[in-house]
Amino acid sequence: MTLQTPATPSFSYTYLRTLPSIRNRTSLLLSHPTHLKNFTLNLSNLPKATSLVLSLISRDYASPFEIPMHSRWRHFEALPRGAPKDGSEKRIEKVVEG
Repeated sequence: MTLQTPATPSFSYTYLRTLPSIRNRTSLLLSHPTHLKNFTLNLSNLPKATSLVLSLISRDYASPFEIPMHSRWRHFEALPRGAPKDGSEKRIEKVVEG
């Protein structure tokens, strides 16, 4: 399976950091897990991987909200231009709704 990417490196980098791109790429990978060139995606391991991540969060933090901001912040870097930068819920909603 070959994923198509934009031609220029700067555009590719910018595009690949957006939430729509991540959603698109994830959908492609999940729809063709046996056609990947560089790795194997075993969906039967997804519950184990999820449990592992949750157990690490539970082990290291009393609450997911205590995860240091620098560990969570990068998820929201691809904000649309003009989005408020005040940390409000509206800011996150704009990113999630894409």
